[in-house]
Amino acid sequence: MNMQITPLTPLWTGDAERKGERVLETGILGSLRWWYEALIRGLKYYVCDSGGGTCEYREKEKLASICPVCQLFGCTGYSRRFRLQVEGGSGAGPLLKVKLRNPGNNKHLGWRIPAIVADPFTLSFLPMGGSDMGDFEAAVLRCILHLIEQYGALGGKTSQGQGVVKIKWAGNQSTKMDFALLCEELARCPANQGKNLNRMPDLRNLVGATILLDDNTLNASSIWQAISLTAKKERELWTPPAESKWVPSSPAIRAFLRQWLRETSNFPGFNENLVHERHRLMGTTQQWGDPRPRENRDRPKGSDVFVTHFYKLEGRWTMRIFAFIPIDGNQVETAFRALLSDPFKLEKFMGQVVGGLRLHVEPYPADIESMFKVGG
Repeated sequence: MNMQITPLTPLWTGDAERKGERVLETGILGSLRWWYEALIRGLKYYVCDSGGGTCEYREKEKLASICPVCQLFGCTGYSRRFRLQVEGGSGAGPLLKVKLRNPGNNKHLGWRIPAIVADPFTLSFLPMGGSDMGDFEAAVLRCILHLIEQYGALGGKTSQGQGVVKIKWAGNQSTKMDFALLCEELARCPANQGKNLNRMPDLRNLVGATILLDDNTLNASSIWQAISLTAKKERELWTPPAESKWVPSSPAIRAFLRQWLRETSNFPGFNENLVHERHRLMGTTQQWGDPRPRENRDRPKGSDVFVTHFYKLEGRWTMRIFAFIPIDGNQVETAFRALLSDPFKLEKFMGQVVGGLRLHVEPYPADIESMFKVGG
């Protein structure tokens, strides 16, 4: 099973020296597994996790001893069902140092973003046994890649804008049919029946939207001027070339989202720690800039909110914001979900971020099954 991947924003798959000089299979595999875990949790099946105990295959119980994700991606005692080969692609290039134009304090360190969008590359999925890929395994992999292409991102550092891709599929297999086959096989096959940990990525909790700029005549330079960022490349002031098909805009949008989470007026009656809520949703790093003492719960944490850069797709400047936030969460989570799911609220918010450029918002589907009707 082969497909061509065209990155639309920089792709980060890492390497031993953290330079991202080429597209690595390990980074792709980790991303595929992450999205499959979110899908399986969303379908109400158990997924193992290092925090709650990873799967270990036991011959006596066979597949009933491991979760559905490990049945495809492997675990202790049970090998992965496929091999992945990457052909082509290119590195992430030197890092841009991107900063807010008016950060408000001198502690603002900025962000480091890959400067180059990788060349297209081919993914080949090969069965371990040397025969043809099984229908179920192929359907699962197509479903995962469909989610990534339509609603997510591939590789690492995806919460910071990296990893938006366009996929050219071989053949015309329907993702709706793939999803139906996946559900049938999951219901039929025995699997580990453990209990999922709380607050792990679950597709039922995915909320988000695609944002499109209305003016098709805009170029990368004009969008860059509209947002509140500056950048340097190798100590030289940098702006995106007018002909560029992407703009490193994610940091500005994430900064606006953090500011929105600081505004107590967005959460009337909420009396708990709003700083903690902001860091829990947007993530934390080793750098600690809050005036209060750091607590154990404030240890470094990845973001639950993902913001892509602007990229040009089929002649339209496009971006996505998406997040994994519990449907039955607290007041802050409920308000944040409302911001991302209400096109009128999000359009007003994004209008401020992009300096009043006209845009419109297309919310993500509200249920998992509908996610597989798009493009199917």
